[in-house]
Amino acid sequence: MKFGRRHASDNDPSHEMCSEQATHCCKCYDISEIFSTETRQTTSLSKQSSECVETDISTPEPAGSSLASEFTSSSPIKTRIKWTTDLHDKFVECVNHLGGPMRTSLKEEEIHLEGSGIKEFMRLQDKVGQHLQEQLENQAMTLARNPSRFTTLLKRLSHLSVENPFTPPSSATQKPRSFATQRTRNGIRVTPTIRKMAEEAMLDYFYSTRSLQYMVAESMSKNSPIFIENLLKKVSCVSASDINQSITKHLRFHPVNEFEPFLESSGLKPDEYTHLIPSGEIFLNELLLENHHVLCYCGVDPKKIGKIFEEARDVFGYETGVLASKIKVYEDFGFSRLFLSKLIACCPRMLVGGTDMELVKVIEKLRAIGIDSDWVMKNLSEEVSYNWSSVHCALTLLRVVCNDENELYRLIKNYPRLIFESSGRWTLILVGFETKLGLSARELYSLFQKLPQMQVEKCVSNLRRCFLFLKEIDMEDDEIQKVFRSHSWWISSCTLKKTSSLLVNLKAYKTRVCKAVKENPEEMKKWTMGSKVQPLPATEVYLDSKAMKTQFLLDLGYVEGSEEMERAGKSFRGRGSELKERFDVLVRFGLDEVDVKEMVKASPNILTQASDVLETKVRYLVEELGYPLSTLVTFPSCLKFTLERMKVRFAMFAWLKGRGKADPKLAVSTLLACSDKDFARYFVSRHPDGPKHLEDLKKKQQLL
Repeated sequence: MKFGRRHASDNDPSHEMCSEQATHCCKCYDISEIFSTETRQTTSLSKQSSECVETDISTPEPAGSSLASEFTSSSPIKTRIKWTTDLHDKFVECVNHLGGPMRTSLKEEEIHLEGSGIKEFMRLQDKVGQHLQEQLENQAMTLARNPSRFTTLLKRLSHLSVENPFTPPSSATQKPRSFATQRTRNGIRVTPTIRKMAEEAMLDYFYSTRSLQYMVAESMSKNSPIFIENLLKKVSCVSASDINQSITKHLRFHPVNEFEPFLESSGLKPDEYTHLIPSGEIFLNELLLENHHVLCYCGVDPKKIGKIFEEARDVFGYETGVLASKIKVYEDFGFSRLFLSKLIACCPRMLVGGTDMELVKVIEKLRAIGIDSDWVMKNLSEEVSYNWSSVHCALTLLRVVCNDENELYRLIKNYPRLIFESSGRWTLILVGFETKLGLSARELYSLFQKLPQMQVEKCVSNLRRCFLFLKEIDMEDDEIQKVFRSHSWWISSCTLKKTSSLLVNLKAYKTRVCKAVKENPEEMKKWTMGSKVQPLPATEVYLDSKAMKTQFLLDLGYVEGSEEMERAGKSFRGRGSELKERFDVLVRFGLDEVDVKEMVKASPNILTQASDVLETKVRYLVEELGYPLSTLVTFPSCLKFTLERMKVRFAMFAWLKGRGKADPKLAVSTLLACSDKDFARYFVSRHPDGPKHLEDLKKKQQLL
């Protein structure tokens, strides 16, 4: 393979083009710049302002590089066509259209040239291939040591077709690959630089075209990122350098709703200001801008004016001088400009209607006890709004609780939440709650002094939760008052578990828990949320009952310490003395003691009911219905059903039997054990009037 190089003559047209300011000639710039990153890493075609390259393929390639031979065999080289003036002009036009050589990729250049119908670009491809082949020949040894450098390039060139190298996808199955991201519009990535250019275009439009005040225009352009992002999606431009011009053109021919950037720059989100945009208006009116200027002059942060627009929209409709006069009234009461800006941001409603005298009274009372405006500003939150009438009521009530102004000063200084949290409403609720429980003014002051450093709302919630717990365990009212009068300060910081959960974990009845609280109310500190509740210690009564229950199980024939006895202990619920008493009820009816033991083993639930209820059921079956005692031995679980169920079922059975619709020898278990649905299906439905008679029996039984 021979590589020849000739110098361009002085009369060569291509040389004349290079000497001019044709900035995108492939001879003046590195052609590899329009290739991918992999190509730029491997080829470094230097500037050639006065020469171009031709290749004469006359001899086979020497065996010096396997990669070079592979490249030659896979991509045959054609004779180079001379770079002409027409081809140069077309190439420069395409590169400029795609944004310059630094922003143009090979794929974009190929697609654009092919779309323009330029077949000469295939010749440019041949030229690039010749340059690459020359580099491979000159660096054969380097490639042999590091053959991976051109792997990506070779794969890319192997897909190029000599006949039609840049055929656009046309089939339905072949889709063009998209390199766009979510922040890309029309092939341009929205970078911070482009965003800044968009802000400058908006500033120029609002200030120069719309003649808005510079401060307003600047705020709307710099503090409206969502609006800018949506605007960029609507703008069509060729390159990043056209962003400013494209946005300016778009804004002139497509006026935007100025309320959107205005409200967004004022601190509101789109979902917060959508309903605030007036219908039928897209331009900011003069009164709105004038009142906006007054608020900014007063010291209100422009980014916080959105809250004023949301809560006190009437402010922006005031005539000239009205808003300034309202602010002047508060200044006459001694409010500083800084203090006023904080108050307006926290409670915009103070500018609506007349002067908020409740606010003035609160500030004057605080000043009277030695609390200045700086402390008030420090404890006010711009995230909430204040009802100064409620704050004034809370402050007045605290003054009654305290003996003098010094106590009130210390109380408010240490616990500003008492008057500022929810505008003091929770303080009023707390005082009313404790007053009903019998606390005096001095006891209330002592309670406030010991309150934990937490929200007053949470303190009230904990006190209420404890009160409900004491009521649910059946504690007397006077005992509840004693607990709260002495222990409210720590109860307010403890969140008790639910009553049902405590009874299970304590393994005690309500009376036992109530007694434990009366003896030591601080025991409730161990029953708070997140703590592991330990069972109450066993009492003598409990130990005696447990011993009697164990003895009762041993008498039934269970082996001490066995698993059967442990399961039986859970099945036989009740005190040991009660279990023995219920057992004796069955024996007194004439049943053999051995049979009774087998009955309670088979159905332990029959001993969970009171003795009088158990006796009533046995009398009904044996004496009223006439069933023998052997029926109870055969089917002992019949005693676990309610007496009402038994009476309704047997009355319905007697009615059906009298009409020949039921078998007289039907077993008791068949009548009682089946569900209501099955009983109605298999027995009641045997007679046409059966369902009606059953309902009459149920109503009659409910009236008894």
